[in-house]
Amino acid sequence: MIKIKYKKKDYTFALPLRSNISGFCPKNTYFALPTRSTTRDRNHHGIHYSKAFPVDPKYLLPYQMNDDMYGKLVLALIEKNIKQIIRDFRSYIVNYEKGIRPKFCVDMDNAIEKQNL
Repeated sequence: MIKIKYKKKDYTFALPLRSNISGFCPKNTYFALPTRSTTRDRNHHGIHYSKAFPVDPKYLLPYQMNDDMYGKLVLALIEKNIKQIIRDFRSYIVNYEKGIRPKFCVDMDNAIEKQNL
């Protein structure tokens, strides 16, 4: 979760971990993590900025990482790179507001409207 301004208002965004980000996705739309066993060839595993969406914090549940070596590695990488992830997501939102949007991204305005945020 990250709290960030979108159209001059603060929103809490959920940034999803995805195991099969298309190999054709622009690099600036995700933060790459080590592949999982479920990651298909030529795809990526990571935090997918273009699938992030605003959410009312009252609906948030803590994410449980597996307590195995892989889960610990992923969590350590996220914690080590959290400033970069925040910076990259903020840049993604700025571009989104300017109309620079990747194919198949979340419609932020629609998500805000549907949730009455």
